[in-house]
Amino acid sequence: MRFLKKFIVSFLAITLAVLTSFVNGTYQLKAKTYFFARSSAPSKSDFHYYSDQNIYYKYDYGMPNCTAYAWGRAYEILGEPPQLSTGMAKEWYDYNAKHHYYAYGSIPKVGSVMCWNGDWGGHVAIVEKIEGEYLTISNSSYGGEAFYTQTNTFAYLKTYYPGFQGFLYLHDFTPAVNLAKPKLRVSRSGMNYTFQWDKIADATTYQIDVCHDAECELTDEFVTSKLTFTKAFADQPYWVRVHAQHGDFASVSNTVGVNPAAYHLMGTKQNLGTHFYAQIAFGDIYVKNVNHTAMLETATNDDKGIYEFIRQKDGSYTIKDTKTKELLTSMRQKNNVDLFFTNIDDTKNQAFFLRKLKKGYALQPSDTAYAVCGVKGEKAERTTPIQINRIALTTSQSFRIQKGGITLPVNVNAYKGSYDGKAHSISLQNVPAGSTITYRTSTKSGWSSKKPTRTNAGTTMVYYHVMNPHYAQDMYGSAEIIVHKANCKARINDYKHTYDEKKHTISITKTLPGSTIYYRTSLKKDWTKEKPMRTNVGTTSVYYKISNPNARKTITGKANITVSKATQKPKIKGYNGNYDHKKHTLCMTQIKPHSTIYYRSNTKKKWSKIKPTRTSVGTTKVYYKITNPNYKDVSGSVSIIIKKKP
Repeated sequence: MRFLKKFIVSFLAITLAVLTSFVNGTYQLKAKTYFFARSSAPSKSDFHYYSDQNIYYKYDYGMPNCTAYAWGRAYEILGEPPQLSTGMAKEWYDYNAKHHYYAYGSIPKVGSVMCWNGDWGGHVAIVEKIEGEYLTISNSSYGGEAFYTQTNTFAYLKTYYPGFQGFLYLHDFTPAVNLAKPKLRVSRSGMNYTFQWDKIADATTYQIDVCHDAECELTDEFVTSKLTFTKAFADQPYWVRVHAQHGDFASVSNTVGVNPAAYHLMGTKQNLGTHFYAQIAFGDIYVKNVNHTAMLETATNDDKGIYEFIRQKDGSYTIKDTKTKELLTSMRQKNNVDLFFTNIDDTKNQAFFLRKLKKGYALQPSDTAYAVCGVKGEKAERTTPIQINRIALTTSQSFRIQKGGITLPVNVNAYKGSYDGKAHSISLQNVPAGSTITYRTSTKSGWSSKKPTRTNAGTTMVYYHVMNPHYAQDMYGSAEIIVHKANCKARINDYKHTYDEKKHTISITKTLPGSTIYYRTSLKKDWTKEKPMRTNVGTTSVYYKISNPNARKTITGKANITVSKATQKPKIKGYNGNYDHKKHTLCMTQIKPHSTIYYRSNTKKKWSKIKPTRTSVGTTKVYYKITNPNYKDVSGSVSIIIKKKP
């Protein structure tokens, strides 16, 4: 039984062209001569698959499961419970070979059971159609698809699943003529149910099957002009279908289930509102989510379990635990199985009709016609699970939906922290969708949708009002925004670098927002907000004071602006040329502004600002010294050389 994801092709298999006999006054279906391929998944109301008449369904191994499907399909084909194995798929072929209930072999035939024994549990499928070398088989897969088909060559299909064994021949069928199938509809008036269907071309007669469990009765034949059938039903489930007959061939409609207990004794589905919050209870004991299981528990006033009910298009409700955000979930088509909560969204089995009873409401899973939620063992006691049971309409299946008195499950958090320059406010969490929240900071002021905030140190009392149309009571309250004074902080850095002709100062960063910084360069001077600057070489001591109304204390201190001498690199060249009656001297470029240049032609002479020159032939050595208050001194010597004219 392997999980498969295959292209799903709808099948409908109905076996007709019946022979009839009566046993103890009830009609028993016999094996048919003609075989009709199934082209869609069986209805959930088809007892061959979804009732205790199916041995696998009865013991909680129903579809999706290849054995549950194949056993039910064989039941449907034969018209009576098959004599097949009730074990795993890998046991079917050998079980039949041992007991000789059906012929078997390796050649495919329509209506036969195809068997494999590989993998963990093997696999079984039904041969629906044979066209040359191509077969169409119908399947179900344990834990996977409830119904799917595969069409391919016999050679391919027998190796698709491991361990092919052969076929079990349920009967020697003749493929049927493809006759159109009637579509059955039902309406009710009191205890009488009326079934209607459209006329089918070429059909000569119509017959009605009315089945309870495995027993069916067949009505008299109808003429083609009569396309309705009315019958009063007792309080138990029935399945009804119509046969369209044409000679030896027939087609069968969809199966319609009726349950008088569900529709007569239980009230119609109720509309308690499109969206509301409520508690679910039996008297003083409440339905609560206990470790993901729906269970009865005694509860305090503050912890009774609050559920969000949202109405769906078909009139059913999803029921969500407001604390865990999990949805109440039923196990479809199963009886005596606990209800549970899950955060997996599966709307197929997470919707419930609320039906009115004499006292309270019945919770009926929207996809299950004959079952409702009820207390296990029918005793409303704490720690008792809630289960899916057949409709009995006892007090154990009557819930109290308590809407009134439910307060909004809103959690409110005040703010308490140190000043950081940001606006802060109270926070409201777990606010249900559709709520309106208003605020005010005084009991004398009006309500506003704008949430109050506080930035500076101090306390603001915030009053809030939460309204929601799905709750019976509004929520009022108050919470404080408390902002404490913070520790005044700052990062102070000296400036220390060489002269670059720019203005520089100390660096003060990472102060609290809203801080004011004052400066001065002498303890005798007044404070000013203007930051002191220094450009030239030297040191300036800067005194600072950082104050903030939201800080616990003021920061004071001293930092230095230190500018050291830079290095200048002038270009200096002497002179070397022939006599030309002119004065010549050294050449100096790239001298920094504000520099002073001194010269001398002998190390024993004093420095002079007059630049030496030479006109006559000979050599003069010039010593120079360049000084600047912002640069280091530069000194050296070059020569003025004048040669004889050639």
